[in-house]
This record gives sequence, C-alpha cells and structure tokens, in this order.
Amino acid sequence: MLATICGLAVAFVLLTADASRAEGYIFDTGDVLRISVIGEESYPLEVVVDDRGSISLPLLGDVQARGLTTVALSQAIQRAFQHQKLILEPFVKVEIGQYRP
Repeated sequence: MLATICGLAVAFVLLTADASRAEGYIFDTGDVLRISVIGEESYPLEVVVDDRGSISLPLLGDVQARGLTTVALSQAIQRAFQHQKLILEPFVKVEIGQYRP
C-alpha cells in the first residue's frame, strides 16, 4: 500500500514538472508539435518546426512557431483561421510531441 502511494506521488510530481516545462518552453527548429483543431478533419497532426522556424498546416500554409510557447502558437493559429474566415471560433490545442535534439 505504501509503495503504491509513493509510486503515485512520484508519477504526479513527474507529470506536473513535465507540464510546467512544456508551458514555458520556447519552440525552435526540430521540435515536433501535435496540433489539434476541434471540428477539422485534417487535424490532429504532428508537424516539425523547420529550419525557418515555421510549421506547415493544412488550410493555413506556413505559420511561424520559432520563439513561441504552446499558448502563443495556439493563439497564432486561431487568429490565422479567423483571419482567413475558415473557422470563426476555432479551438486549437498545441502540445509538444518531441523536444528538439
């Protein structure tokens, strides 16, 4: 019982630390990102930040990712959908699939 509780506590700490790291992480070349857009058939997908710092997304084309966090990139993608009048109120989620080497 004690071992189970200790194991769960360690798992919680590791998950919390990873979430905190992801929240403030700044994207750059080589990062693999998971992009989800609710209601769009071409999503979710995984993309790699290219040498120019961009990601290529269906319907939108290239979107700058270098220098942005998960929250900032989500907002940039939402604005792009709205600007192109593709989705009026998009819900976009950006996650880190794999950290750059």
